Amino acid sequence: MSKDILAEMLRNYPGTLLFVSHDRDFLESVASDIYEVKESKLARII
Repeated sequence: MSKDILAEMLRNYPGTLLFVSHDRDFLESVASDIYEVKESKLARII
């Protein structure tokens, strides 16, 4: 429940945010772009 409230507040935030998280579902619910660093390379996921 509290994660849903946080996600809604972050979606309404007008600025830019940088997230570092292992929770992919949470990231997908709030982020417009997702990047992954793997084997020293940066890849855009969404």
